[in-house]
Amino acid sequence: MTRKFKKCSNSLRSLIGGQLLVEVCGRDTVRFLNLCALRKLRIRHVVSIDNRYEMMISIDDFYKLHPIVRKTNIRIRIKERKGLALWGKKIHRRMAFVIGMLIAIAIWYVSSLFIWKINWNGNYRITDETMLDFLKSQEIHKGIYGRKLDLQELEKSIRKTFPEVLWTSVSIKGTTLNISLRENDMILEKEDGTQKNLGEQITSPCDGVITEMIVRSGTPHVKQGDRVKKGDLLIDTRVPIANEDGTIRELMLVSADADIVIEHEMPYAEKLMSIYNDEEVSGRTRKTYLIKVGESSYAAFSQRHFRNERKIQTDITPKCFQFFDLSFHVFQNEYVEYQPIKRKYTIAQAREELYGRFRHFSETLHEKGVQIIEKNVKIKNEEDYWLLSGMLRVREKVSISAESE
Repeated sequence: MTRKFKKCSNSLRSLIGGQLLVEVCGRDTVRFLNLCALRKLRIRHVVSIDNRYEMMISIDDFYKLHPIVRKTNIRIRIKERKGLALWGKKIHRRMAFVIGMLIAIAIWYVSSLFIWKINWNGNYRITDETMLDFLKSQEIHKGIYGRKLDLQELEKSIRKTFPEVLWTSVSIKGTTLNISLRENDMILEKEDGTQKNLGEQITSPCDGVITEMIVRSGTPHVKQGDRVKKGDLLIDTRVPIANEDGTIRELMLVSADADIVIEHEMPYAEKLMSIYNDEEVSGRTRKTYLIKVGESSYAAFSQRHFRNERKIQTDITPKCFQFFDLSFHVFQNEYVEYQPIKRKYTIAQAREELYGRFRHFSETLHEKGVQIIEKNVKIKNEEDYWLLSGMLRVREKVSISAESE
């Protein structure tokens, strides 16, 4: 057991202190080995190759070989260096690099303790500006110390400040603060954010036919299938309360609430000028770089401007800064020179452009809950423009109300 411990101790000492693989050659190599053993120098892994020897020796013992080498008249050549001591000497020669790496790691670690990005989602009635003002009132901003935040208290503050929020979740991932909201879709609000008052009627916003009607509160004045005109009363806020004999005792005032869909015609017209501006690329480009730290930006390597140019921006931030989500970005701006020219739409180009705009208009209506039942639009060429016009038959949900007198 003592022998194994001694062997392990010697190996560890050689690893920490450093060791050398040396080659010994000359006439008195045997005498050299005997003198080393006599002076108790630690020599290991001795291998005989032709008329020379290879062996491992510690750095401390290597410096003690000088009188032995002089007596035996042999030559020693170092073939390999190993050990932590030698590695430390290499690091010492590159101390500036090591210090720089340590400083960079320290900066990354300290930066990871702060919040550099704030994301929120699920807000529809609550605007982004309102969320920013709320976070400022809570003293939450970019650069705040992450452990300073009480996430549960922030969730309670959000639900207390915004009654329309049913559920909220606040979490920290890396250096990003994530806020998820879920709003109450059934809450009755006007567009200005105030609650509806009792005594508001529902009137028709346009001429059309009632196709669907579900009344939750109020007195209906029309039924499904009736044709109405703009401004006609659909749901009254006065609900009669009858006596036992059937006579009306009083009129109770409520807020009219119903799901009503009206089918009506909607005009559509989109104009496209025959002449449009186009760009002809010359092939000349220039590049600049932009460094953004927080809200500040610094331009680098700026060159002279082209008279007409188009910018293409690419984020080339190093991956290490993206991983820690620090508020540091590097952008490459490539400017492409072009010459403005005027072109005239062909029939195919005008048709593609106008019908593309019509598809975008249809998608916008669909997002608003308006269903297109029938469309009858045609394209025609006037003197200096193209025109796509016609009528659409749509089904739209009623959302306009008027106060009861």
